[in-house]
Amino acid sequence: LNNSTSARKHKEFLNESLGQISVFYYKNGKHLWDRIVTGGKELYYKNSNYLYVKKNSEYKIWQTNKVSKLNEEITSIKILNKIDTILGYSCQILEVKSTFYPLTKGRKWLRRFYFNQNNFHINYKYLKKYKTNSQNKIYKLIKTLPLRIYVEIDGVKLDYVATSVERKTLDDSLFNKPVTN
Repeated sequence: LNNSTSARKHKEFLNESLGQISVFYYKNGKHLWDRIVTGGKELYYKNSNYLYVKKNSEYKIWQTNKVSKLNEEITSIKILNKIDTILGYSCQILEVKSTFYPLTKGRKWLRRFYFNQNNFHINYKYLKKYKTNSQNKIYKLIKTLPLRIYVEIDGVKLDYVATSVERKTLDDSLFNKPVTN
């Protein structure tokens, strides 16, 4: 496969698995990412070693992915001297460049997290065991939920942008631990 074919197939896979519309719920260190179109979900509990994953609506049993293991080496992490506005919020931008393990053959990727330090605070300590994709390091720096996450990897660009933010009371049952394999 050449690079453009590989990138196209990777993008098709991501669209099928991630979808293009999703809702992110957060409450007291627990988060649920619900991918509306595909029926996929990810659920995380504060200070956990595992992320619960349901790939799509056809899956009845959720997988557990260990997140306490580092899977990359950060080569650059910095807050850019640039501001962007999302949903009326002035956002700083954290840029993260890294290489996946194994480093000699690892894929390089770029991520940008657009965040407003005055709103949407989270206790980053809840993510101290979430080392996969360096989530523990990233959220320790931004201390808030980002309003946009931009990702480049293997010629594919993903751009998650909040289209609305609602503060509301969430029922604890939304975060019930699922049946796992």
